[in-house]
Amino acid sequence: MSTAIGLVVVAAVVTQIVVAVLGWRLIRITGRRPAWVVICVALLLMVFRRIAVLNGVFTGASFGAYDLAEELIAFGTSALFLIGVLGIQSLFESIRRAKDDLEAEVTERRRVQQANEKLIEDLQEALAQVKKLSGMLPICASCKKIRNDEGYWEQIEAYIRDHSEVEFSHGLCPECAKRLYPGFRLNGRD
Repeated sequence: MSTAIGLVVVAAVVTQIVVAVLGWRLIRITGRRPAWVVICVALLLMVFRRIAVLNGVFTGASFGAYDLAEELIAFGTSALFLIGVLGIQSLFESIRRAKDDLEAEVTERRRVQQANEKLIEDLQEALAQVKKLSGMLPICASCKKIRNDEGYWEQIEAYIRDHSEVEFSHGLCPECAKRLYPGFRLNGRD
């Protein structure tokens, strides 16, 4: 009978040590130290109690059927602790991974949001600098003046300068140079 009790106690001790070690790992995973410290200390105290029983078995103290039942219950409790800690450990690890993934996603979204805000700012700045000509422009068939939005006629150069970023520089095309200055040679060409 004492051999059976000894085997049950050894199994309970090993199980409780494994549960205590897994409990210490949960402290690192969950970050909630007080609760897991209490659980691990309680498990270690159970280990010491089981070792005391094991010492009694090896020194020849007599144990009855009640003591075997008590040790079987202790082993069963240790096994349930082990199953519970293994189950909760995987739950906490998946929660931790999900939290880490969520934090990484939030960081990435903030980075993208900042990049988008910068892009919007740059586009708004560029849009403020762009002056656009569009639509139908009435132009005089003879003098080439343009009728502006107020109904007044103005030089095409002035209108385009006021409605765009274009600056004009005057020159003469070859046809006009021949017509206006017939004896003058332009760039060595007639």
